[in-house]
Amino acid sequence: CLLLVVVGLLASCLFVLFSHPFFPSRFCTDCERIPEASLPPDAAYDSCRCTLTARPCCLGRYGQCILTTKERCDFERGYYSDSAELCSQVDCMQAVCGLGEFAKKEHPDQWYRLILPMFMSVGVIHLVLLLLAEVAIGLDLERMAGWHRFGPIFIISGIGGYMISGILLPYNVEMGSNGCIYGLLGALIVELINAWQRIEDPFYQVFKLVVVIAFSLGIGLLPYVDNFSHIGGLVFGLVRCVLK
Repeated sequence: CLLLVVVGLLASCLFVLFSHPFFPSRFCTDCERIPEASLPPDAAYDSCRCTLTARPCCLGRYGQCILTTKERCDFERGYYSDSAELCSQVDCMQAVCGLGEFAKKEHPDQWYRLILPMFMSVGVIHLVLLLLAEVAIGLDLERMAGWHRFGPIFIISGIGGYMISGILLPYNVEMGSNGCIYGLLGALIVELINAWQRIEDPFYQVFKLVVVIAFSLGIGLLPYVDNFSHIGGLVFGLVRCVLK
């Protein structure tokens, strides 16, 4: 009996010793078992240390979150979080969108994104084409309608085009005043109808306008070109001119 008591005491002592959080056990593999900040700088404790190499990375326009290394995240052109450890600790939609904080993380509310893209372009060629179209279509229209009518038509058509595009193609990245220009085309249709009796050859003018609109919508069938914003701008431009 005395031998059993001694063996039991010895086993209890060994269990307490090996289970102590600061014992340098070579079987220590659980990083959460021992706080790394409490470990002394001794090589014997290296088996109890843990280095995180994978952290949350937000990828693409969908705000997808994966756990990966910083090198892969940079290669994928993602947004790497140095401080978080889990995807539940980051807001990928906020990281991808930027331009200020959301009032509610579940519902992006950056309404100014409907206005800012109208004054941006994807490159020099795109900018030059937009400016040429605005001058060719908008110059005479502004002279006829006045700046106080031209401005609202331009802005409302652009916002309407991006609203339609945002509903039907929510993950497309777009910029430019394409919807605004189509809104000006819609305004030209209304002006043509109003001045029908005063135009020398109205059917020829209608034909030219239809050809321009059809050609422009045909270009919209190319990849990376959004026809929904074009059609939305055209409709909003028409409605704005009809309602005056």
